[in-house]
Amino acid sequence: MPANHQQRLSALASRWLGGEPHRMATPFTSLASPSWRGVDAELLKAERGERAVMIKSWFPDTHFYIDTEHASRVARVAAEQQLAPAVYEYVADYPALVMEALGAEWRVARLEDMYAPATREAVFTTFKALEHLTAAGSWASAAVEQQLSELLSWAAANSDFAAARLARWSDFVARATATIKATGVDLVLIHGDANLSNLLLHSDGRVRLVDFDMAGLADPFQQLGCCLMEYYDSEAVAREGFEQWRGYFNEREFQRAMVYAMLDDLRWGLIAQRLSDLSPRRHQEFGKYASWRLWRFETWLEQNSDARLRTLGAS
Repeated sequence: MPANHQQRLSALASRWLGGEPHRMATPFTSLASPSWRGVDAELLKAERGERAVMIKSWFPDTHFYIDTEHASRVARVAAEQQLAPAVYEYVADYPALVMEALGAEWRVARLEDMYAPATREAVFTTFKALEHLTAAGSWASAAVEQQLSELLSWAAANSDFAAARLARWSDFVARATATIKATGVDLVLIHGDANLSNLLLHSDGRVRLVDFDMAGLADPFQQLGCCLMEYYDSEAVAREGFEQWRGYFNEREFQRAMVYAMLDDLRWGLIAQRLSDLSPRRHQEFGKYASWRLWRFETWLEQNSDARLRTLGAS
């Protein structure tokens, strides 16, 4: 970050607080292992008396996978539909986003929250509500296979991954993409990330989404698959989650979601590996996080990936 980074953020906060903030602090501890929280951007709560705003300032080393201007536009549209905190200002040259600071009755979701059917329903409904905003703007692609093409090209040219390993990964991505496209794809606006730290829960059950860095147009089953992998600890219970989301159970569609979940593991594993190799933020355990996501992807790959694709492609 530039030497005057904090001064610039303080000045930005002052425009919305009516004067210099009395306090600016990160409301949580950032983690790249075992979770992924506060890693893409610095999040500060700026306070002056009883007034407060949240400021999100993206780290420069995330430019290869985040379009900050696009993310801010999706956040603004979502906020207008009360799916996200209000957006006050986007500053391109920081880049930074000034947002509403929600009150004490709001908190970040935890995994145990997802055990409650009513909470799951509220979360699923909020994610699905974004699909209705598809025509509300000109959205970039959020298709995981498109980003994987770029990440795998980087890995082949710059990483220490064995060529045979990369070939296996690339082959699965190609087969999965071809199989999904052969069944037909309807593109809708999705959030693109199911990390629990991106969910804010109100004491009365309302849900707000934050962090639209991976948002854009994609197959709705991509969002569903990411949620199933994040919120359930086994495939058996993930099936229950699928039925709650869709209102019915269909094996082909379930396998479509699970294939997307696998691709999401590979994507985040490669993103984290690239940051581990190149990021100046050496205090973050990017490599450990990458190893975990890639291990889970390869476990699924070896166990039943061919059967998943056969079921998905069956007529």
